[in-house]
Amino acid sequence: MFVVETNRLILKSATTEDASALFDILGEDQVKKYIHLNCSDVDSLAKEINNFLYKKDSFFLKIIDKSSKKIIGSIVALNNSNSTLNISYFISGPYQNQGFMAEALRAFINDLYNDIDYNFLRLEFTIKKDNIPSNKVMEKSGAKLFRELKDDNIYRIKIEPLELL
Repeated sequence: MFVVETNRLILKSATTEDASALFDILGEDQVKKYIHLNCSDVDSLAKEINNFLYKKDSFFLKIIDKSSKKIIGSIVALNNSNSTLNISYFISGPYQNQGFMAEALRAFINDLYNDIDYNFLRLEFTIKKDNIPSNKVMEKSGAKLFRELKDDNIYRIKIEPLELL
């Protein structure tokens, strides 16, 4: 199980019991405009979360605000190849524009970088061009614009291999 803490947040592997809270966030107008999971109800989201529990190099994380103890968002990362992890994320409206997502992504990326069990060379994010807050989160997280498509920006973070002493 994945667990990382920051000053304000806990990032932890989501479980099927978290599906209802995450589904509610996915239903918020400012979230569903940009995030499209193939989950039409809480049960299908619970099944999707359950599938991630058995994957070593893919993650469905919940983001918990320490002060309120509430689930406020998620990071979903899918290993598409041996060296690239595709990442999407979302955060509830009341927690947007307060640095929570940049903080969560930095903690997640830092953990991946420092954990020798993970072998990723690149992290990729596909962000809609008109999703200005998410594009700013990418800049704050150290990502570089890799490619511009008609409607999307693709950001990449290169993970340098660790040198073992």
